Amino acid sequence: GVSGGADFAALAGAASYSAILFGPPGTAKTTVVAAIAARLGWGLVTVDTSTFLSAGLSNVAARISEVFELLLQLQDVVVLFDEVEEFALDRTNPALAMESRMLTTAMLTKLADLRGARRVAFFIATNRLPPPGPRPPP
Repeated sequence: GVSGGADFAALAGAASYSAILFGPPGTAKTTVVAAIAARLGWGLVTVDTSTFLSAGLSNVAARISEVFELLLQLQDVVVLFDEVEEFALDRTNPALAMESRMLTTAMLTKLADLRGARRVAFFIATNRLPPPGPRPPP
């Protein structure tokens, strides 16, 4: 179980927490999120790539809107976005197609809306992170 100094009462009251969990397959990212949901006494909803592709590749943008519309109606649940990094790509990459840039913008906007609603906590689990960009000057 999850224990220690974490203030779960504060998390339950605010519900605007989000985090990215990074690690190779099998490093317990999903288990950690499930334990947090259990500790809070909240349900767990998992959203993965197939959730967005269920209506076909040409309908991904509409499906992103539908999924987030449903997520915005939830309260007191933990949402796990599992390996959805294909929908949150580096928009500064010149090789990225315009459609991919638009999907990334849509996904990031929807994630910001979900966080701003303060009704759920969500986690993004990924096997890869982009390389670090240049650091801002001190």
